Amino acid sequence: YKPELKEAGYRIHLGTEEDGELNGRWWWTLSSPGAVDVITSPDEFDDEDAATVDAIMEMVRAEREPLPQ
Repeated sequence: YKPELKEAGYRIHLGTEEDGELNGRWWWTLSSPGAVDVITSPDEFDDEDAATVDAIMEMVRAEREPLPQ
């Protein structure tokens, strides 16, 4: 699913020392073309796989729910 996530605008990140308390933690972001804001995962994760699974679940959920008008 990683190619599909990337195509949909999701990115998986690993925190570094520059990220303070996120150092060593994983999370995802979603940026849509032309969007002003970036959506971030509500949680941080212990590993890349957990962040990826959460991003997949968000992508599937978003596909099922209509966008607000």
